[in-house]
Amino acid sequence: SGVVSVGGTLQASGTAAGTTGGSITVSGDKVAVNDGALLDATGHAGGGTIAVGGGWQGKDPHIRQANAVYIARGATLDASATSTGDGGTIVAWSDVSKPGGSTRVYGTLRARGGALSGNGGRIETSGHWLDVQGMRLDAAAQNGNGGTWLLDPEDLTIGALPTDAMFIPPGPFAIFASGPGTPNVLNTDIETQLNLGVSVVLQTAPTGTGAGNITVNANISKTGGGNAALTLQAIGGIALAN
Repeated sequence: SGVVSVGGTLQASGTAAGTTGGSITVSGDKVAVNDGALLDATGHAGGGTIAVGGGWQGKDPHIRQANAVYIARGATLDASATSTGDGGTIVAWSDVSKPGGSTRVYGTLRARGGALSGNGGRIETSGHWLDVQGMRLDAAAQNGNGGTWLLDPEDLTIGALPTDAMFIPPGPFAIFASGPGTPNVLNTDIETQLNLGVSVVLQTAPTGTGAGNITVNANISKTGGGNAALTLQAIGGIALAN
């Protein structure tokens, strides 16, 4: 069936002083990281790399691009620096060029900078169709600059109300199905990251099958925290509601 399922612990952590986290790659046609799973690439002097379904923006030729990725609410992916150094990289990716593909990310993703020093890492959640409703994300830094959260679906709407996209109908492969309509990201989720000093990049992918638009239907306000940038980059157009 081409399904890779993770339900336990994958550990590539660097626990000794001066060591960094290693690399964890989970790849296949369809990838599920289930409730209770822990992917640990933390490091004493810097976080490592966790790649689920593909590398950063799918550009690593050594990692097969998944057609669908599912990360359950009870799963944890952690590529943080635990003492010093920068947070690492976490990617949840499915091939943005494949209609019908999806990336559903509902778990906890952490790429924090070190407690003593270091900057936050980078986290990507991308797919042709994307749902991150309820995801817990942390790429901040206690004594450094915050990291980056990148979202890269076919089309994207920023709204004030959650969708029912997280509802998954019964069936053995239903967790890999795309949902109805355009992917929706809550404005409050974006605001939370900006107020933690984490920059947010919203961009649409050049799939050739969609308009590649970003629609902003709710206000986005940064009201606290360290410096952070909000970037909107659309293949199509960017529409701001009145």
